[in-house]
Amino acid sequence: MGSEARTTLTLGRQQFAGTAHLDSDELQFRGEAKLRIPLRSVVMGQAPAGAPTVLYRVVKATQPRELVARRKAIAPNGAIWVVHPRGVASVADTVVFAAATDAGLTCTKACRFSDTDTAEKLVIPSAAR
Repeated sequence: MGSEARTTLTLGRQQFAGTAHLDSDELQFRGEAKLRIPLRSVVMGQAPAGAPTVLYRVVKATQPRELVARRKAIAPNGAIWVVHPRGVASVADTVVFAAATDAGLTCTKACRFSDTDTAEKLVIPSAAR
């Protein structure tokens, strides 16, 4: 069980059409090229401007406030998936929701990301695009 989206995989200068499938343990790309990325190996860096999807790992109480800056990185119809540990009050989903509202974002989905983490999908409301 997971989430899927039609997308394009870019590797160097090559692009491949296919489907990205986010499961509890890995991200899979299925299509012209095939790729499996274990989530435990993902290191999150700086997102390019206009990114369709940004994964943002939150573990400190100050990080949700950075959603205002992260919003500028996504495409108007893009999304930020905020990944955070379960059971940590300083980065609980309610903290993420409040920071999202302050950044002009709305939550459209929440899901289990791993055995220890959860994730919320944040988007720019359609009226603000």
